[in-house]
Amino acid sequence: EDLDEGIVSTLMCSFIYLTTRHAWNMELLTIPETEIFEVLQVMRRKLIEWSKSVTQSQFDGVMEAIVRLTSGTGYRIEHQPAHPDRRWAYIAGEKSIGRYTVAAARRTFLETDDSVPIDSIPYNSSLRVEIDFQIIQLTLKSSHLQALQKQIANNPDVRLIFGSQSM
Repeated sequence: EDLDEGIVSTLMCSFIYLTTRHAWNMELLTIPETEIFEVLQVMRRKLIEWSKSVTQSQFDGVMEAIVRLTSGTGYRIEHQPAHPDRRWAYIAGEKSIGRYTVAAARRTFLETDDSVPIDSIPYNSSLRVEIDFQIIQLTLKSSHLQALQKQIANNPDVRLIFGSQSM
């Protein structure tokens, strides 16, 4: 099966949304969590290979969709498509396969030039945004997003401010 931008975007947005919002081993989903992990395990290499074979604009589109959906600032598919504000790149290194970060603001590059290969930048610990396709994780300023612990989520002040909606 060939992957396309829509399939990769749907899978990665779903996986990362779950890793940042879902409390695992609580039997809150309608399907067994083991099936989710199986899909992830089967697709992981294919997702990384896809990211190595696409244009910069396709790559940026998927990465921006993940950030939009996971951060709650928009939908996976933009209703009014625009060029992403950021240009994404691979994180260089043997231990960084499947890790990606923002390389620069899009306005510093030609908007439609997909003939230039996707950049690779050296790893450093001060990356602002990182998406890891290996462990399905979104990292913002060295912090890993995750669901709140049960005792925090049930705190009356937290429930008052954020409501009681959960997965």
